[in-house]
Amino acid sequence: MSKGNIGFEEVLEFIEDLPYSKFRKLVNHYALHNGKEFEQELNNMVILDLQSRLEKLNIHKHCPQCQSSKVVKNGKRTNEIQEYKCKECSTKYTLFTGTLLEKTRYDWDSWVKVLEMTLNNYSLHKMIHILEETYGYEGINYKTIWHWRMKLIHALAKLPMPVLTGVIQIGEIRIKDSNKGNRRIIIEECDKEKEDTKQDLILIVSAIDNRGYCVSKVMPNEEFTTKLFKEEYKRNISAPAYICSYPVQVYEEYSKEYNIPHFIKPFHYINDIQTQAFIKESDEICNKEYIKNKGNITYGEVKRLKELYHLGVEEIEKINLQLQTFINQKMTNVNTRYLQDYIGLYVFKKNWEVTYGHLPTSKEDAEKIFVELLKRKKQVL
Repeated sequence: MSKGNIGFEEVLEFIEDLPYSKFRKLVNHYALHNGKEFEQELNNMVILDLQSRLEKLNIHKHCPQCQSSKVVKNGKRTNEIQEYKCKECSTKYTLFTGTLLEKTRYDWDSWVKVLEMTLNNYSLHKMIHILEETYGYEGINYKTIWHWRMKLIHALAKLPMPVLTGVIQIGEIRIKDSNKGNRRIIIEECDKEKEDTKQDLILIVSAIDNRGYCVSKVMPNEEFTTKLFKEEYKRNISAPAYICSYPVQVYEEYSKEYNIPHFIKPFHYINDIQTQAFIKESDEICNKEYIKNKGNITYGEVKRLKELYHLGVEEIEKINLQLQTFINQKMTNVNTRYLQDYIGLYVFKKNWEVTYGHLPTSKEDAEKIFVELLKRKKQVL
């Protein structure tokens, strides 16, 4: 269509329907060809739009410091940002305070897109290309997008993990941290013979219940004891019907303390079966105690309970293998200090799939998640 066929009113109508990313490109194009500078005006537009969205989401309806509802407007800061003051504790804040959007210069759609790309495992280079080509962020660099993505991953990892119940399988992997970007995963058999090899390994303990919800945590760099396990998992286990694991002392002591039936799968169970080819309950290997804290029961009863309640460690083994793959793919050239964040991302996506029946991959999913993140206090990296 030639210029003469476009009326000014039509141009206005066209602009009204533009997403901010395209409007930004349009303004930058005009500025470039007319020797103008509108960067500050564009930034102000972004801030005011974000402020309006936060207000509609009831962010900081109460004082973020003392939770009082007695707050009043207290003038405006730079870029027309509204300031509030708490009449109870005198705290001054804005709707951005303590959220992911504090001090941001990126618009809403860009935040949602970066989160969407993060959830879909886009590479940093692909994310940069999309932000430059589609969202008008020419010259955005690798370091900037890495920190942007990491900020979102960190926030996702800080969301509360679920409370597991019913039949709970517990297992662990250990990571040998041999400097940044050079680590290997070890699915450990945690018996006494290997205790000396664990000094330089990072322990990750994971659990999954019969609904499919899972929890995974990096343990503190200290001796793994029952007390430590209880402290780390006290908010994530409730009224378990069974605990299933390999014969690890910590889980045996935990189950005994709370009188929880404990299904135990020996480390070399499959090899022993294949080697001895036992089929009778009287065989010595069959009479090993596979379920503790449930009185004296025969191996036949163990097998019946195993089938009835789906006892075993197969699901936690799957989780450990998936974690291994995920960490190997995502933790290349990343410091171990971010390990829990990446594990938190994996756990979040896994549990989202259980709740909603699909992985969070769409723009709609990303926006829903982003709103949830904004409603929680930001955790600083």
